[in-house]
Amino acid sequence: VRVNAAARKVWNYTPDELLGEHLASLLARSTVERTRRSLEKIVESGDGQFENIVLCKGGRRKNSLWRVRWSADDRNFYCVVRDVTELRAME
Repeated sequence: VRVNAAARKVWNYTPDELLGEHLASLLARSTVERTRRSLEKIVESGDGQFENIVLCKGGRRKNSLWRVRWSADDRNFYCVVRDVTELRAME
């Protein structure tokens, strides 16, 4: 529904390029199913977090930590996504 302009800085996509896209199209295949299951659990619990790999425009892959809240009233997910690529590389 809405995309923060920071998507350009972090993933190299403009908000307009992301609007209307299915989340799975932005993820590494290896993380799509895990992300789907995590979102299903968040719908039940109201909030949660998970990690996946976002495929950035230009081909770069970024490890991402998602903190998500589900609004039953709005029927929307509200997400804050943090790039944890460097942190995972150090681990």
